[in-house]
Amino acid sequence: MITCSIGVFTFDHIEETIQATSINVPISLLLTFINAYIASISINALYAIGEEIGWRGFLQRRFESLGLSFVKASLMVGLVWGVRHAPAIILLGHNYPENRLIGILLFTLFMISASIPHSIITRSSSSISSWSN
Repeated sequence: MITCSIGVFTFDHIEETIQATSINVPISLLLTFINAYIASISINALYAIGEEIGWRGFLQRRFESLGLSFVKASLMVGLVWGVRHAPAIILLGHNYPENRLIGILLFTLFMISASIPHSIITRSSSSISSWSN
């Protein structure tokens, strides 16, 4: 049994699948990465564009126009970004199928931590978020 260090998450279903089949693990990982890359530059890119325009193009600027500093506005965007995924986590198990309630907290904390770097990159680039002006 593979578990995380705090004992909350298990990977039993993945381990059972690997043991039940005669798949070649390195080939399987290579194919997974290829499929993930294809998905990221196709269908997932459409969702990313929407989030980029919404979160960085509109919400970040809106929070800053209300008087929040760049950092505070970024952290608020991360909070909204994380909580906005709560229905998908609760109803569909998005990223956290076995630990949905903890998943909301973890996903929100991850989005808050990712928000400042995303905002810095957006501000310093010719990002698509400028389309929302």
